[in-house]
Amino acid sequence: SGAVSDGPVLPAPVPDPVPVVGCDGIVRAYAAAAPDGARAPPSLAELQLLRI
Repeated sequence: SGAVSDGPVLPAPVPDPVPVVGCDGIVRAYAAAAPDGARAPPSLAELQLLRI
């Protein structure tokens, strides 16, 4: 066949420079309050009401 037997050798991956913080295990059904008092994005139900 015409396949190449030896492909390129890639270097090992480097560790992530930003530490990953684990999830606290809480699933929220609402958006957290914005620090500047901005309104949360509209929900799917609100967007569907606007289509009527």
